[in-house]
Amino acid sequence: MGFAIALTAGTTFATTSSPSGGGTVSYNNGAAGTFYFDDPKYVLVTPVAGDTVVITGITKNNTGGGGLNEALNGGSDGNATGSWTMELHGNTLTGAPASGIDALIKTTNGTLTIDTTGAAANIFNRGGLVGETATSGNLIMNIGADTFNTPGALNGITANSAGTLTLNSLATITVAGAGRGISATSTGVGAAGLVTLGTLNGGIKGTITATAGTGIWVSGPGIVGTINNLTIGSTGVINAATGIQVAGGHFTVDNFGSITGTTAALAESNNSNTTSPAPFELVLPEVWF
Repeated sequence: MGFAIALTAGTTFATTSSPSGGGTVSYNNGAAGTFYFDDPKYVLVTPVAGDTVVITGITKNNTGGGGLNEALNGGSDGNATGSWTMELHGNTLTGAPASGIDALIKTTNGTLTIDTTGAAANIFNRGGLVGETATSGNLIMNIGADTFNTPGALNGITANSAGTLTLNSLATITVAGAGRGISATSTGVGAAGLVTLGTLNGGIKGTITATAGTGIWVSGPGIVGTINNLTIGSTGVINAATGIQVAGGHFTVDNFGSITGTTAALAESNNSNTTSPAPFELVLPEVWF
């Protein structure tokens, strides 16, 4: 059993009653039209453009068997459009075995911002966090000191953008199988699809462990003059079969941390676009004596 709340024009909806399993779901701007549904296995939120949704302290373990397969679905099931923000703090989310996704958050035609920083950390117990935009939508993901425990060939953090993509992370990500700690892709063209990872905090920090998989997998525009960037911060640690995989586009990789790959620390797998420059440039910190 669940319940649904559909806002009407003029309604101010600051905070819902606690979902089953505890916690709160709030719509900070009280946007008319935001839809919220709670089920013992999952939470579904479909926001309208301009909304900020804050989800704090919920615990959802989706064992499957009906409804959605995610523990949290933000905007995907209800086809959200326009720019909006999702903040997640202190939640424990476990997606259904059939899904492999703990939290799926999406928009079309706008900028989607996902922020888990500045408060209690989250725990993602199966297929991690997926942020996704369509139709030239831009994606910003600022991930705090969350914990990702990923079995099999699943990913910890997945970022799929149809426009520009910016991702920062302080998370501890453990991938038990052949999956990816972070998978980041933009299908935008040229500067409209620019990919930048590690723009805050001095770079990607935290520890990514994927002994049978890939630490960070990136793909961006392959147009001459568009240079994507990935920065590993001073406390960033990657231990994986392949540390960083550049799967498309031209990247500079600035490494101030530690990248260890039993197969390769840094590799490229798709440079078939002959108009592209070299797939990556590795930039190391200066050392003064």
